[in-house]
Amino acid sequence: MTAYRIVVRTPEKDVEQGTAWFIAPNLACTAFHVVGTCAGRKWQHELDEHRTYWLDDDSGPIALKPAAFDARADVALLSATSAHPQAVLVLSDLCRTRVAWEASGYPGFHGGKPFTLHGTVAAVADDETGRAVQLRDGAKITPRFAFIAGVPSSSTVAGAFQRR
Repeated sequence: MTAYRIVVRTPEKDVEQGTAWFIAPNLACTAFHVVGTCAGRKWQHELDEHRTYWLDDDSGPIALKPAAFDARADVALLSATSAHPQAVLVLSDLCRTRVAWEASGYPGFHGGKPFTLHGTVAAVADDETGRAVQLRDGAKITPRFAFIAGVPSSSTVAGAFQRR
């Protein structure tokens, strides 16, 4: 699984950035607050017609078009103009304690560079379906961030994760 930097651009500059993953060869998933406004339930391009959506890839930028969103769940799907050959994100059907995890992303505070967290699964609720997972952070992050991927965080993190 590869995490990508998703960018909302105007002709003059990049205005928003975040993390996205391909969930199908031509469909990317990200947090809606990156590409829209949750409170207003609108895409960025609906607020400013000059805003466009892009994934930064090693082979060059990939243009994206809005497909669907759920502002309450803070999830957005965008379609790529062409199929992407890389592996897509596959979600695990179960999760166990003491399993290593790693998450890489492109949060707005990190200047377009990858930001990686890792650790172990500390606890799993709801019969190991992974619906409620507590993660132990294996890194000493300084300074301690109040939010990671829009979720309150101290030593636990919520988001999409990949086994190491």
